[in-house]
Amino acid sequence: MQRSQKKVHIAINTRLLQDAPLDGIGRFGYEITRRLALHNPQDTFSLAFDRPFPEKYITQKNMKGYVVNPPTRLPLLINLFFNWGLPRLFSQIRPDVFFSPDGWVSLRSKVPTVSVVHDLNFMHMPENLPWIWRRHYLRQFPKYIGRADHLITVSEFSKQDIINHFGIRPEKISVVYNDTGEGFKPAQSAEEIQEIQQEFSGGNPYFLFVGLIHARKNLGGLMLAFDLYKKQSKSPAKLIIAGNKKWWSAELENTYQHCAFRMDIIFTGRVADSDLQRLYRACEALVYPSFFEGFGIPILEAFKSGVPVITSNTTAMPEVGGEAALYANPHEPTSIAEQMLLLENTPGLREQCIQKGFERTALFSWDLGAETVAQILHQTASKP
Repeated sequence: MQRSQKKVHIAINTRLLQDAPLDGIGRFGYEITRRLALHNPQDTFSLAFDRPFPEKYITQKNMKGYVVNPPTRLPLLINLFFNWGLPRLFSQIRPDVFFSPDGWVSLRSKVPTVSVVHDLNFMHMPENLPWIWRRHYLRQFPKYIGRADHLITVSEFSKQDIINHFGIRPEKISVVYNDTGEGFKPAQSAEEIQEIQQEFSGGNPYFLFVGLIHARKNLGGLMLAFDLYKKQSKSPAKLIIAGNKKWWSAELENTYQHCAFRMDIIFTGRVADSDLQRLYRACEALVYPSFFEGFGIPILEAFKSGVPVITSNTTAMPEVGGEAALYANPHEPTSIAEQMLLLENTPGLREQCIQKGFERTALFSWDLGAETVAQILHQTASKP
């Protein structure tokens, strides 16, 4: 794909770039946006926030931030932001192309548009969304996908999923893999591991889950698997769950209360990036048995941190993990527990997984992703 030599004015939806720790979609937007501005100094970048924004996100002289009302906390407000606020901004700044890293686009704007659709979990598991969001996704996202001049997604799995559901031509969809934030690296010594374990797990070894506590992430199955593991292992290992309990449900609470080893399950809530990086370094393994992922950034974070990964054999997770991860059926807690026990009881397996994980990370790069996005934006802006 050849990039146009023309200077391009690119408007970017940056509403997810806030002071709080970034989620996976926010991370994609941040890492790609700052590299676009850094590596394309001839271009102009207008960043559209939905509230007063931290200046740390304006990283280059060719970037300028704008606050567009209203704040996007509910579906109705999101519609107003994209279909009224953004067209008003576009009439003032006249961008050549609009880039939306989170999949929402303006249905009222005629500006050429490139949208990133990370996955279609709302199509496969709509029951896990509150009804107001479920209705919005199912009604509006087909329109957003149809409106975009070009689509980007984060895995070959998601690309094929979009083609199958919406009949989009393959050449209209490009794959740009995720990478991780900075700071994920192995522990430098046994003393560092002991210090981290002392702080987070009372000095005990621990398995780690990272992610939003949501039905799609299969926390119920993970807790049941941990219970099965503890009944068969003499290890004092704990299970640390690092994630926001925003979607904690009565069903999850019931599962937790019936776990024989529930006192060995530790909930940290959402942690700062620096603490998250330390949690990875000292764990026995990341256990990430999600039902559905368009990518699965924690898999890469664990690889970079020098720890094994146990994840699901479904959707995009094998595409990310390759031969470096151990795989389980997320619908069967016994399958997850078996992989935890296999890792514990098989000499050399841990080291083998760690080495393959390091090798696997070479396939994923924000810099390469940003270069692909830049080519797509230039090409889309130059179309008649």
